[in-house]
Amino acid sequence: MNKKLALSLLDFGSFYPPTFYAHDVINHLIVNIYEYEKMGYSRYWLSEHYGKNIAWNCPEHLLPLLAGYSRKLKVGAAGVLMKYHNPLRVAQAYKILSALYPDRIDLGIARGEIDDVYKKAFAISEEKLNNKYFITQVDLLHDFLLNTHTENHMFNQIQIQPIISKPPSIWFLGSSINSIQLAVKHGGAFCLSLIHSKQNAKEMVNILKSFKELYFEKYNILPECSIALQCFCSNSLITLKKFTSTNSEKNWWNGVNSVLGDSKGIKDQLLYFKDLFDVSEIVVLNYYTTLEEKQESISSVANEFFK
Repeated sequence: MNKKLALSLLDFGSFYPPTFYAHDVINHLIVNIYEYEKMGYSRYWLSEHYGKNIAWNCPEHLLPLLAGYSRKLKVGAAGVLMKYHNPLRVAQAYKILSALYPDRIDLGIARGEIDDVYKKAFAISEEKLNNKYFITQVDLLHDFLLNTHTENHMFNQIQIQPIISKPPSIWFLGSSINSIQLAVKHGGAFCLSLIHSKQNAKEMVNILKSFKELYFEKYNILPECSIALQCFCSNSLITLKKFTSTNSEKNWWNGVNSVLGDSKGIKDQLLYFKDLFDVSEIVVLNYYTTLEEKQESISSVANEFFK
């Protein structure tokens, strides 16, 4: 087992009818979550996305199931789009989850945008959906989680139960230098997404380097951090050629910052990214067109990496 690099999984919950549907993705995940833990993966994150062919929009309600069907695996959202959610409600939900599953719940926070029709459904005025509003939302969430509102704050009398010694682990997710400031401010971990950037990975190294330096300058300890990237793994040359020919030019496949190949090749590429960014954890988003492809990709990487 490679002790120098932890591997984790990110899941968008994609499905492709008529081959399989949302309930198939969810059932497959629940059935296999403990297997992923036994394979050696460290955490399993579910994304929050709004659109067609996504098995879940807000993954919060799946987290207790995933935690309950596994033993040690950390589970979480990657991430909660805080411009569209009430900080009090999010804090209430995640404090309960963290009390039920101590040290196993990750609360990822992201800026992401959604389609206009969903913005209207959330009933949030357009003028609020700016960076200042996002920062305010995150500040409120942080203070609700830790009960750290100042004495003269309008919410200082609100104390969210249960009062637990350790709240969920807060992760900030982003793909630019602008994403690291809040992580440093609130002492959170940071995951640099290579998935959402067309920049060459080498051009993004300084983002994580700056985060580590600023964090250490403020807290005198090194932060928890990782990178997230796309992966398609198959030990079948025919499958790899088919995937390359049919998917490599599509918008959702970021060929700039992705790993593609058989399990040995994937391991070598992951270790390259580990050294490039000087991280101890990589979060892998496996792409697939069938659930069988998904399972093969996850298990093939694990069999090679953790053997």
